[in-house]
Amino acid sequence: MKRFVRMAPVALSFAVAALAAGCNNYGATGRCGAGATCGGDPSGSWAVADGCEFQPVRPTQPIDTSKFMGTVGTQWPALIAPPQPQPTLVQQTQSGDWCSTLLVTGSGASTMVTNVFLWHEAPLVDPADSKVSFFAADHSYTTRLMLTTKKLAPEQRARNATHFAPRCLQANGGNPSCADLGAALTTFYMAATPTVPSTFDNFNCTQSASDGGCDCSYDMNILVTDSGRWLQPNNANNTFDPGQPMVQETDALLFNGVEIDSQGPSPGMTFKTDLCRGGNELELSGNNGTPLLGVYGLVNLTLTPM
Repeated sequence: MKRFVRMAPVALSFAVAALAAGCNNYGATGRCGAGATCGGDPSGSWAVADGCEFQPVRPTQPIDTSKFMGTVGTQWPALIAPPQPQPTLVQQTQSGDWCSTLLVTGSGASTMVTNVFLWHEAPLVDPADSKVSFFAADHSYTTRLMLTTKKLAPEQRARNATHFAPRCLQANGGNPSCADLGAALTTFYMAATPTVPSTFDNFNCTQSASDGGCDCSYDMNILVTDSGRWLQPNNANNTFDPGQPMVQETDALLFNGVEIDSQGPSPGMTFKTDLCRGGNELELSGNNGTPLLGVYGLVNLTLTPM
């Protein structure tokens, strides 16, 4: 379990404090506390102040951005551990899992990566680049959650690394230097538009002392955006009774600008969200253990007015 840092001190109501305090460290189990359900009116534009996420133990995070979410009873396939040399082989495999499916050609300025599948640690929500809005007038909502490994503790962030043996670099006719490889990986993952982040960035590839290959470190990012409508409560004040979950009907759930595939929730599905509004804070949490806002591993958020 990982807490991300509160951006500014805020006054907590009793009900909200109970949820914030519920996100405790349970050792190896890494569980987050259950969310408060005092109800209230969620309408408004909210900044992320605090929250709780369950970080799967490596290497159980989903294998790509389109699967970086889950539903009740769903277990996404695990990504293999970072490629490691096979000690029983004199020459390592040229392609496949041991090379992170790297396909690189050319050298120098002509180096080009056309395929690679990098291992990564589970990213955390970046409060500075995340917000949630519920609009009372038409009961629409929008969410923006930036998840990035840049928010990991230094020892976790340092594990975002892959070793590429010489045969991985040369299997398809390439002969890049490590600096060439880093530049080509950056180009491969460049964002399609300025509003969508590159899935992987901050590449730093250096020559490995063990075999002359390349050791590459990097960061991984996922921008999750969603829009839709939230169900109007059956009362005149647009408030939810204690324990009554809010229902969100998704119109477009995007991961780095791409709609998720058919294996996950699709546009038109609904999410149930527990809530508790106390004073100037809104607590959101997944109903009955479901992922909050469709993001795998996200358990609850503390929001403050923007």
